[in-house]
Amino acid sequence: MAATLNMGPLGVRGLQETQNQLLHYFQSGRIHPALLLTGPDAETKIKLAIGMAKWLVCPKRIREGSFDPNCPTCARIGRAVHPDVYVLSDPESTSIKIESVRELCYQMGVASMEGGPKVCVIDECHRMTPAAANAFLKSLEEPAADRYFIFLTTQPGSLLNTILSRCLQFRTTPSAESEEGFEKEETEFEQMMNDFLGSENTLAIKKISDRETGLRFLQFLQRRLRSAIYGLPSPFSTRNEYQNLRAFDATLGTEGKLRSNANHALLIENLLIQHFTKDSQL
Repeated sequence: MAATLNMGPLGVRGLQETQNQLLHYFQSGRIHPALLLTGPDAETKIKLAIGMAKWLVCPKRIREGSFDPNCPTCARIGRAVHPDVYVLSDPESTSIKIESVRELCYQMGVASMEGGPKVCVIDECHRMTPAAANAFLKSLEEPAADRYFIFLTTQPGSLLNTILSRCLQFRTTPSAESEEGFEKEETEFEQMMNDFLGSENTLAIKKISDRETGLRFLQFLQRRLRSAIYGLPSPFSTRNEYQNLRAFDATLGTEGKLRSNANHALLIENLLIQHFTKDSQL
């Protein structure tokens, strides 16, 4: 029987690593006005963004440092009726227009209805038109006090640099049916990379049988590369930082292409050959 995912500190089941990172970051007291959550599960990221909004806005949490399950402020945020928390989410729309962004920026610029912080969540932000993305520039470059924008995307490779360069990014790990299943797949990916690095044999890639597995493998690579960049134990710790940064950017780009229904095996094979073989490290 599958194990049940535990509730994290921001009120979301699973994503323990991401929630712990965010909580540690929030507790530092130096919060960037523009945060970006990337990852494959749109529904889970929305839940996580709502948990972040509760942490940022709830006066009881701000005073006591923890959530109250009976808090009326958090309940209103969860029901999407809090006047200082805005969520732009339309799964049926293929683009986010400049008119919607201008209205959000106006609302974020006026006084808080309840005298505290204001939070704006923009789901699937890669759908913004160039004009819509540019409309955020002033709000992001000259943010008012206690104003926070949370951008969400399943396609970071498609995101305009206008937004990407002004955000602090957090990556959500893929959802799994159980913690046990997630750990099992992580071990398999680890072994696959060890096989590839040991022989540069692309036959190892045949273990990635479909696009969704390919996406999870790319996110596995991103986690391991990020660990190496931060100086934490990783299979890529022996490579220099520049190599790992280039490879990390390449995995983000490959993920964006893979989400456009490109050939998953060919994309991943090219990525590994270009960024993880001995010749690529010269």
